[in-house]
Amino acid sequence: ANQRFHPTKLGIALVEGYNSMGYQLNKPDLRREMEAECNAVAAGRKTKESVLGPVIAKMLECFKRANAEAAKLDEAVERHFDRLGSNNSQYVLLQANFSSCGTCNGMMVLKQQSGGGGRGSNRQRNQGNAGGSKLLHCPTCSQSHLMPRYHTQLHPAMKQGNQNEPSTCPICQFQLIKCENDGKSYHICPKCFSDPPEAHGGDS
Repeated sequence: ANQRFHPTKLGIALVEGYNSMGYQLNKPDLRREMEAECNAVAAGRKTKESVLGPVIAKMLECFKRANAEAAKLDEAVERHFDRLGSNNSQYVLLQANFSSCGTCNGMMVLKQQSGGGGRGSNRQRNQGNAGGSKLLHCPTCSQSHLMPRYHTQLHPAMKQGNQNEPSTCPICQFQLIKCENDGKSYHICPKCFSDPPEAHGGDS
């Protein structure tokens, strides 16, 4: 049988990203070097201590550089994948001009992953918890922010006493979203919910 391995888009993106950092991690060189050192320990030509230190140091250097240049991985992935929420064949529009973006001050749209919305109007889909994941997408910034999965309704939050002025996050200025479920409600910031700032428990 003519069987072949075919790389996935993610695999190609990772190879391109690491290669742009100067590490050809798809090649067997690093593993071959480590195996040769292990064989030397097994044969008694080297001690474990003399091998372990340099190997860990090399892997640590590789990790630190990849962490510092993670943007190159993002760039490589973007060449092979659509941004979340940008593909109209995968998401349906529930409501345009839903809430304001804290980055560009433009209006974001509410979308839902297609294939799970069922029957009914787009606005009716926003009133139910059935269907695929929902997100807010900013067409100007080409950025999307996932919404909580378990809710009944989503509403753009307005300031108390002034229903014409959006209620915004004090950290990133995104308009807050009111989530309702079984008579209970809570507010979230779409930006901080999907990408928490480092000072508030997010990744560095």
